[in-house]
Amino acid sequence: MASQQPSGSALPAAAAAAPATAPRRQPPPAKQQQQQHQGKRRHRSPPPAAADVDAAAAAVTEAEIEEILAKSSRRKGKEAPSDPDVREAIRRRIAESRAKRATRISFVCPACSVTLTRAVTLVTHSDRCCPDILSSREIKKATDAADHAALERILARAAANEQRLRRRALEICFLDGGRTTAFGDASGDEDGGGGGGGGAGGSGAGGSAAGTLDEDEEDAAASAAAAERAASEAAAFRAFLQAAQAAAASVEAEAAAADAAAAEAAAAAAAGDDGGGPAAPQRRPPPPAATQALGSKRQRILEAPVDIARELGVSVDRAQRLLHRAMRSIPLAQDKEDPVHVVYEDEHFVAVLKPPNVHSAPTHRWRGGSMVNRLLAHMGGRPPYLMHRLDVDTSGLLLFGKVPEVVPGVMAQFRDRKVAKEYLAITIGVPRPADGGAEFLVDAPVDRHPSVDTARRVGPAGKPASTAFRVEAANGDAALGADAGAAAGQLWHERGRPLGGAEEAAAGGGAAAAGGAEAGAQARAPAGAPRGAALVRCFPKTGRTHQIRLHLAHAGHPIIADAVYGLTGPWMPRQALHAHALTVTNPLTGQRLRMVAPLPQDFRDALDALGLAAPLDAL
Repeated sequence: MASQQPSGSALPAAAAAAPATAPRRQPPPAKQQQQQHQGKRRHRSPPPAAADVDAAAAAVTEAEIEEILAKSSRRKGKEAPSDPDVREAIRRRIAESRAKRATRISFVCPACSVTLTRAVTLVTHSDRCCPDILSSREIKKATDAADHAALERILARAAANEQRLRRRALEICFLDGGRTTAFGDASGDEDGGGGGGGGAGGSGAGGSAAGTLDEDEEDAAASAAAAERAASEAAAFRAFLQAAQAAAASVEAEAAAADAAAAEAAAAAAAGDDGGGPAAPQRRPPPPAATQALGSKRQRILEAPVDIARELGVSVDRAQRLLHRAMRSIPLAQDKEDPVHVVYEDEHFVAVLKPPNVHSAPTHRWRGGSMVNRLLAHMGGRPPYLMHRLDVDTSGLLLFGKVPEVVPGVMAQFRDRKVAKEYLAITIGVPRPADGGAEFLVDAPVDRHPSVDTARRVGPAGKPASTAFRVEAANGDAALGADAGAAAGQLWHERGRPLGGAEEAAAGGGAAAAGGAEAGAQARAPAGAPRGAALVRCFPKTGRTHQIRLHLAHAGHPIIADAVYGLTGPWMPRQALHAHALTVTNPLTGQRLRMVAPLPQDFRDALDALGLAAPLDAL
C-alpha cells in the first residue's frame, strides 16, 4: 500500500513539472506606454534655492494650512491630523511651489500674445508665427547662452516692429494713398520708423553733453528722450485716426448726397403712379478710391490683406492677422457727453433705454455714437457686454452685462428661447382676429428678399419664426391715407392676407380688408391704406431679422412709419416699434428679472396724434 503524503505538501502533477521561476506578469497597457516613453519626459527645472524656500515658508499662514487639511479630511473621510510635522511638511510644499513660480520665466510673442514658458520653444514658434520680426537665429544664440536678458531685448525690439507694422496695415487698409502727412512726418523713414527718431533723439540728448553729465543725469536724459518719443508716437497715431475719421465722414457725406439725389429723381419719375409708390433708389457703389477711406467697409477689410502683404513683404495670412489685431488694439471711444437713461442696474447687469436712431454697437472701434460707447463712459472705462441688439430705428430696452461671468448663461437663454421679450408697435388698421378676441399668432418663416438686400419676406424656404400679438388699444377712425400725408413704403404692395376669416377676406377683397371700414376695392389698391390704427403688444418667440415688422405686414397691418413694409407719414420720423420689456434669469443668482423701458417722446406723440392710449406699464 502506497504511503500518503501529508496534505500540506501535496502538489499537483503539473506544478511539479513547472519551471522553478514563474513568468513575470505583464503590466497593464497604460503602464507599458508610460515605460516606453520614459526617455521622452520633459526636462524638469531645477528646484528653487533653499533661501527662497525659507522666505516663502515664512509667508505661509496657518489659515492656508488649515484649509488644505480640511479639504484632505473631507476627501478621505478622516479627521485632520494634528501632527506638527505634517503641518510643517505642508508649509514647505506650499513654499516650494511659490518659490518655483516666482523664478519661472515666461516669454510673450509680440505678434500673437501667446505665452511660452520655455525659451527653446520660442525658436519654432517664431518661425511659424512671425519670422518677419523675430529672427530664429538670434533667439537660438541667446537661448544656447542662457541669456534671458538678451531674449527680453529681442522681444522688446520685435514688439516695437510689430506696432509699426500694425499701424502701417491700418494705413494701407483705410487711408487713400496709404499714409497721412501727419503720420509720415512723425514716423520718419519707412524702415526706420520710431526707432530712427529715437536714435537721433538719444544722440542729441546725451551725446553732446556726455562729458558734463554724470551717470544719473544721463539716465534721466535718456528717460526723458524715450518719453518724448513715446508721446510723439501717440500723437502721430491720434492724428492718423483723426485724419482717417475725417476721410470716412467725407466719403459718407458724398454717398448720402448721391442717395438723396437719386431718391428725388426716383420720386419725380414715379409721381402719379398708383403702383404702390416709388421704387427704392438703387444705392450707387462708391468710387474705387473711396473704398480706401476709413469706414465700416467690410469689403475693403476683406480685400486689404492682399495689398498689405504686397506692401510689407509678408504672407497674406500674416497680413490678415496684422490688420485684425491692429483694429482690435484700438481702444473703443467713450461718449462721455451723450446721456444714458438707466432703467435697471445691479452688480451684474445694467439695462438702458436706447433712443431711436442710435446704433447698439459701434460701426468701427474708433467711432463713437453707439450705446456701447455710452456705456463704456458710464462704467468708467470698464467694458460692457452687449447681450442683444436692436435695429438702429427701434427704441427700447437694451441689456448689458457688467461682468463676463454672466455672458455665457444669458447667451444660452437667448439661444434656448428662455428670454421673454415684449415690444410695442403702432399698426396700420385695427387687427381683428377671426375668433373676435384681441390676441392672434403669426407663424410664418422669414426668408431673405430676392431683390432688396436689407429686407425680408415670408417664404417656405425661410427660417421658422413665430410671434404672438395682443391689441392693447384701437382707434378705427384714425385716418392714415394719402390725404393724411401718408406715403407707401418700399414693400407696401407686398403686405399679406388679413387676419379675419374667409367671409371677411371675400368681402374685403384681399390684403388689407381686416382694417374694417374700408371698401374692398380701395383696400386692395397698393396705394390704399385701411382706416384706423392700433397699439399692439408683440411677443416674439424667435429672433429673426425684421421678424415683428414682417409678421405684422404679413398679417395685413404693417407698422406705421416703416419705410420698408408700411407707410411713412407725419406721425413719427421712424418706425413705431419699441422694445418694451425683457425678462431674463440671472445665471449667477437664479433670480428672474423683468426690466421695462418707458416709451420715448416721439412714440407718445404718435399715440396722441392717432387717438391711442399708452399702457400704464409703459409710462
